Amino acid sequence: MRARIRIDASAEPRTCPWRTYEDPVIQAAMTLRRRVLSGVVNVDDQLAIVVEAAEMISSVQSHLELVDLRAKNEAERLARIGREGSR
Repeated sequence: MRARIRIDASAEPRTCPWRTYEDPVIQAAMTLRRRVLSGVVNVDDQLAIVVEAAEMISSVQSHLELVDLRAKNEAERLARIGREGSR
């Protein structure tokens, strides 16, 4: 799992990735992120470290979604080539 995270996120976790969720700053960032996406919180009223953590989480999620999309597109391209080659 750590190797896959290193490849997909360009960073290797120092500890178990799931332990990160026990960190109070990460918990606050996840909560803040959900509230910002819902439009129910003013980011300017939040602790800077929590806002920075939430921004980093969003950035990593966007990167991973892009990695997934590229992998899906490549799999579809290879499947299409395979179908066309078997005709």
